[in-house]
Amino acid sequence: MVLFIFLDGTRYWKHNAKESNEKKYSNWNPPHSQSNAIDIELTSYILMNYAMNNDVENGLPVLRWLTSQRNPNGGFASTQDTIIALQALAEFAGEIYSNDFNMEITIKSLKGEKFEDKHIITRDNALVLKVFEVPTGVEELTVFAKGKGVSLAEVAVYFYTADDIKTSAFDINTTISEETTKGLRLQVCGRWRQEGETGMSIMEIGIPSGMTPDYESLDFTLAPEYKRKEELFRKLVLYFDKFDAQEQCVSLNIVRTDRVAELQPSPVRIYDYYEPSKFYLRK
Repeated sequence: MVLFIFLDGTRYWKHNAKESNEKKYSNWNPPHSQSNAIDIELTSYILMNYAMNNDVENGLPVLRWLTSQRNPNGGFASTQDTIIALQALAEFAGEIYSNDFNMEITIKSLKGEKFEDKHIITRDNALVLKVFEVPTGVEELTVFAKGKGVSLAEVAVYFYTADDIKTSAFDINTTISEETTKGLRLQVCGRWRQEGETGMSIMEIGIPSGMTPDYESLDFTLAPEYKRKEELFRKLVLYFDKFDAQEQCVSLNIVRTDRVAELQPSPVRIYDYYEPSKFYLRK
């Protein structure tokens, strides 16, 4: 099911939406409430459609929502949705671009420590990112704009929190058997701990230094949702259609090729491809 949502002047589409009693804000997205990658991809394709049809009026609310989902580094939830979202933003930017671009932006504090910063934006510097640090004593910022053009102002807030998420999204169990001087047999099992099931998910198995995986020994008998693998440097990447409460297990032989002193633990990680923030890491 796809749900159309209009919130505080923004517009977006949500895949497999579930009702929530948690209040939503268009201008504040802590990590636990951010939209997942599939919602960002879906909304990006719709913005591309508005750009293709020169529909600026309907596209602007979508643009507002999409830009509000970016992290402070300019990316989104995952690599895939970042590529699609940036393409959509670039295509729509072509529809609202004006040769007669001249704006004066003033940011100032109205509460707390005094602060003011002013920028003149023209065609010559419109693509230059302007970054400034706000003093910690500022309690409220107001942005004043005049002139002609379209600009985006974002505020990134960094802070520490005492309470972390109490329950992990996945669970991982690793078992080593048949360990000899020549190598070992490794079994990795994972399951989904939350309600329902995931979409496509990734299991990454780190390979210790001085050892090499025997890919011919891979056993997926207990992993019915396994689809394919990628062999990367010091890492085996396995793709699954989904994970649910039923545990899935993969096993393989790892052969010792060199003796390494002070060998460090290798990580095993499972995460939702479309929501990378939902993961579990074990060493």
